[in-house]
Amino acid sequence: TCVGCPPPHIQIRIFDAEAPLENIARPPSLVPHGTMGIIGTRGPHVMSGYWNRGGDTPPTTNHSDGGDWMLMNDLGYIHPRSEKIYSSVGVPTM
Repeated sequence: TCVGCPPPHIQIRIFDAEAPLENIARPPSLVPHGTMGIIGTRGPHVMSGYWNRGGDTPPTTNHSDGGDWMLMNDLGYIHPRSEKIYSSVGVPTM
């Protein structure tokens, strides 16, 4: 499924799907365009955590390095020439 291109104020990157995501201190490594991985996003739309429930915030929400990346529960890749995002919805529960 082609999701399209993100708006200018939203960043999308693809992260290594093989990296463990539990209790991560920073996002896993980026993968090259055209490589399937976990979709990560950052921008003003990303939450900093659950309201008054910081302990319940998913470990895939990373703010430890100022990166503010939220790793989605979807696999996808960025097309090397068009920069469009392609997504394969749903990754096995982490």
